[in-house]
Amino acid sequence: MVDDALVAITVVGVVAVAATGASVDSGRVTAREPVGCSASLVPVSQDGRVQSAPTVFEDIAGQVAVEDGDVRVRGVAAGVDEVLVAMLDRRGRVATEILDVGDDGVFEADVALTTARGTSLSKGSIAATVYSPGRDGVVGDGEVGGITRASLETLDETTRERIRRARANRTAKTREQIQDFMFEQTVNDSGSDDLALVDTFWFVDGRTSIETVGPVTANPTGVDTVHVGETLRVRGLTNRKPADTVVTVDAVDGATGRVVAFAATDTWEADGVWTVYLDTEGLEPGTYVLESDDGDDSDRVTVRLRPRDSRNGTARNASVTADIGETPRTGRLAPEPAVETGRC
Repeated sequence: MVDDALVAITVVGVVAVAATGASVDSGRVTAREPVGCSASLVPVSQDGRVQSAPTVFEDIAGQVAVEDGDVRVRGVAAGVDEVLVAMLDRRGRVATEILDVGDDGVFEADVALTTARGTSLSKGSIAATVYSPGRDGVVGDGEVGGITRASLETLDETTRERIRRARANRTAKTREQIQDFMFEQTVNDSGSDDLALVDTFWFVDGRTSIETVGPVTANPTGVDTVHVGETLRVRGLTNRKPADTVVTVDAVDGATGRVVAFAATDTWEADGVWTVYLDTEGLEPGTYVLESDDGDDSDRVTVRLRPRDSRNGTARNASVTADIGETPRTGRLAPEPAVETGRC
């Protein structure tokens, strides 16, 4: 548990209890590659000053799409005026931003995954951290890079200057080295009461896919039987931000190429599961193509609509076919980035 004398920094409405992206060495926090690139397999610091923040960085199903380019960061930091957000890719590039903390203790902003020079972070796993100074208002023991009464701005500028000098000397810093430096200047510094929230997510290409199709009365695991007159439920996955993205679904008549039904949604939760409904009343039996589109990525399934039973007005049992591409559905948003030389 965090000492009562320390500044509180937490997820909005959630107190974090485990750290990621760091290992423990005699009670001190040391940055390292997340185990298996997972955000939940790394132990907390024993003094409680480095905590897990699986919902402070509001990714979608553990991913942030390159097309979106930023991630919403939201949490609580009581007793301080600002926090520093730092996101590091596997090549040692860093994206940072200092966020103001409101009178209610909440900090919230969309933070771009780009360096100070405007270069996008590399695809792959991202180690993300929110740093908060202690109640003394200074970073660590108050000295960073020879500057006294060091602030978060000092930490940010000093870190980026170290990266620039290392690259100029052709001795680029690794992600672990940069994290170690920032930890040593903050939560690991002698006498420090700083706090940090840490998380890991994937930075990958945007993906929107159709996963299941079937009548609203059923719970299909793939593409289920559909009959004229039934409300068709289409469910899929996306890693796009709902605030900036609309997923549309067109039903195209396979015989005429005409769009006969349309639905759209811009609402889904952090798991990335979206749902739309299509009315099949009045459609002719036959083959229809359902196409989802998020503006950048699309997916298709082919459904055969069967006739209703003319004797009692109910649909009769019939088979349905589906064309869902060359690879089977796995429920994943996108393939995991390739692992290079045994690292993510």
